[in-house]
Amino acid sequence: MTTTQMQATETQASSMTPTPEQQRRRDALHTLSLPTGLAPRLRNEQGWSPAFTEDVIAEYRRFLILATTTDRRVTPSRTVDHAWHAHLEYTHAYWDTLCQGLLGEALHHTPGEPGDEAHYRQQYLDTLDLYREVFGEAAPLHCWPDPRHSLADGVGALNHPNIGRQAGQTSPFALMTTLIIGLGSLAFGLNGGGALLSLLGGLLSCGALLLALTASLRTGLTDGQPPTTRRTSASSDFGTDMTMIALGGGDGSDSGSCGHDGGGDGGASCGSSCGSSCGGGCS
Repeated sequence: MTTTQMQATETQASSMTPTPEQQRRRDALHTLSLPTGLAPRLRNEQGWSPAFTEDVIAEYRRFLILATTTDRRVTPSRTVDHAWHAHLEYTHAYWDTLCQGLLGEALHHTPGEPGDEAHYRQQYLDTLDLYREVFGEAAPLHCWPDPRHSLADGVGALNHPNIGRQAGQTSPFALMTTLIIGLGSLAFGLNGGGALLSLLGGLLSCGALLLALTASLRTGLTDGQPPTTRRTSASSDFGTDMTMIALGGGDGSDSGSCGHDGGGDGGASCGSSCGSSCGGGCS
């Protein structure tokens, strides 16, 4: 769906009538020029396909709309949170272009307190409901997994790293190991090692390649597990690393909070431990 089509859908289907300022922000966020290196960086760091990366960036724009044009606290999915973190690292584009130029105020992302996993989980569910209310359609499951869906209904979306991850992606180290073993065995055989040793070297090469492919497949399956299967100590589905978000020029003490999971797992869990009360400054 193009940006124009998304805007038309929102205008026609939204049950919330935006104020002129809210509409200005929505339109501006849809066309906001993001850093040219943002998409390639997400593809490289997360192992996403170009198409999936573009979907995530489009949903990140929608997250910004929810965070800055409503009076609700919102929480992004872990997948969308990856895009937010990547954008934050382009400090000029984030702070000057987005915050100062477009919003007229800061949208902060600073450390918060652990132990609020249940709170953020509920806030994430509320965000999914708000998404439908604002945009007139359900959030796409491949970018916004919904834990309320049954495993049968949602397994494809919850396993989205296997959809977005580029096909055939295998560890360079494993492939290099395979190549070295194969070339070494061949050279040994040609230099008098004998046919038997050459055959043995070939079998070892095949075995190494099989191990490399198996490891790659196992990584993909692990990254795509539903959120309830991936936990760390003292954590819920949302992880342990949390951050705060606040919209406004102050220290964010009365603006709300936001946390994220920094595991870099491609968004296998549903929501990050993240929320926003920006609502903000929206008149």
